[in-house]
Amino acid sequence: MMDNNERILLAAKDLFFKFGLKNVTMDDISRELGMSKKTLYENYQNKKDIVETITQRFLDRHHQEYENMASQAVDAVDEVVRLMDKFSMLFEKMHPRIIFDMQRYYPESWQMFKDYKLNFVLLKIRENLDKGIIQGLYRANIDPEVISRLHLEQIQIAIDPLILPPEQFGMKHIHRQLLLQYLYGISTVKGHILINQYLDFNDISYKIDL
Repeated sequence: MMDNNERILLAAKDLFFKFGLKNVTMDDISRELGMSKKTLYENYQNKKDIVETITQRFLDRHHQEYENMASQAVDAVDEVVRLMDKFSMLFEKMHPRIIFDMQRYYPESWQMFKDYKLNFVLLKIRENLDKGIIQGLYRANIDPEVISRLHLEQIQIAIDPLILPPEQFGMKHIHRQLLLQYLYGISTVKGHILINQYLDFNDISYKIDL
């Protein structure tokens, strides 16, 4: 049976994903669980405490899932396509303002994301680029150190609601466009062929003809 700590985190995460961080209160979490506020506060001091705990768990899970996904990928292109599919499912469930809320109201949690981005995501982008060049799927004349850092900043731009309002474009659509633009841009003709094979082109608008 799930203990109160786990019940609180699960209920809070569901509410955050549905309504965003700012719009959910401790009263909302208590009411959703049918739990007294006294019991809620015995487990977590405040909403900030809950947000930080969920954030750390999310990053830990992402780390493990990324490593598993990378180990299962056939090649460098397959790894990026699998990543795109994974994030597409995530963004379908996530409230479009959750990133903005974290940046503005929960700077400690946002710092966790930034540290993770620089300490893990950048490394994985660089490793994927090196792998793709060796496999002949990415262009040999790209500079992996430069491209990895540029792509990391592209990801930052893509989640900036002032540049690309998620209510207008949709986070899933933005992320897919970013990864397709990045992947096609760095790939060789051999890589392009694999991209077209790996992706589901029921929506033919995504396909680039060779």
